[in-house]
Amino acid sequence: MAKVTKPFSSVSLQEAVDLIAAIGSSVTVVMQGHIGTGKSSMIGVVGEKVGIPTSRQFYYDCATKQAGDVSVPELHTVDGRRVVTFVPNEELGFGTDEPVLVMVDELGKSDKGVLKSMLRFLHEHQVGPYKLPEGSIVFATTNLGQEGVGDLIPPHGRNRVDVIKVRKPTSTEWVENFALKNNISPIIITAALEYPTMFQSFEDVEDPMSNQYIYHPKMPLAAFVTPRTLHKASDIIKATEHLSDGVRTHALMGVVGEAAALDIMTLARLDETLPRWEDIVSNPDSTKVPDRGVAQVLLANKAIMNVEPETIVPWMQYCQRMPKEVQALFGRGVMAGDKMSFVVKIGEFTKWARDSLHLL
Repeated sequence: MAKVTKPFSSVSLQEAVDLIAAIGSSVTVVMQGHIGTGKSSMIGVVGEKVGIPTSRQFYYDCATKQAGDVSVPELHTVDGRRVVTFVPNEELGFGTDEPVLVMVDELGKSDKGVLKSMLRFLHEHQVGPYKLPEGSIVFATTNLGQEGVGDLIPPHGRNRVDVIKVRKPTSTEWVENFALKNNISPIIITAALEYPTMFQSFEDVEDPMSNQYIYHPKMPLAAFVTPRTLHKASDIIKATEHLSDGVRTHALMGVVGEAAALDIMTLARLDETLPRWEDIVSNPDSTKVPDRGVAQVLLANKAIMNVEPETIVPWMQYCQRMPKEVQALFGRGVMAGDKMSFVVKIGEFTKWARDSLHLL
């Protein structure tokens, strides 16, 4: 039985980015969330939103640091007397007079000495006498304590930061906000849409046997589905077309687990039976439309990747021979990516869009 999610219990990744952009210059936000959901990759998204370029974005990985890595001693002279000062690590962004963006990754997995050394930086954006330039933003990431992978921020640490819980993306959010913008394989995109429980939280699953796609602390799997492992699965699918089904399945099992690997390979074999793209665009009125709904969905996802200004018209002629739901899937998908820039100028597409507003 699924648990009922309480109101205000979590935020989405995008909502977390918006919050960091709003308060990150004065309050350090700690994004606490599930394994592999993209927390660490948010540094670029935050940087783009607040206008801090890549050259002034700093990634500080707490899990690889010791207390002495935060700052190192340096001898100098004050009024003729030899004293020691401490120079902060350049990865904390102190090497410029312009605002910087610092992501403190894996905060909950840091050694006790590292965490203690970082407390003032998290609270005041300062190490010793060195303070980040005005307008700098600091945020941190950590995993959920309930996952049992060693993440712990003690009360005196939490009191200096704003810990927010970031939920997993839904399958649709992942497809529209990430997959379509990062050239993820249509086979993986279709798997995400066909099997949305790949994105379910273990907190909503009482019996771990009822969802063998995901990580569950009551029954930890060696490999499981996360947005991160789906990205890896996409790379495997695209790079192994010439290899046997057995090898491809084995490779997929190593990143997404057995259940997801078998489902993805079912879609990979289905992909081999679909009409060729060349046949669709040369004969849109006569090329056969697949009978199975999942095959139509896969074909629409492939079209999102393949369509160009010279092929959008014949594709729209072919696409409109499929059910309205599949047409809407293509329409939303192509508008979510960089191909929106040309499809909105094509009469066949804009006419379809006007007629299909109720679907979009």
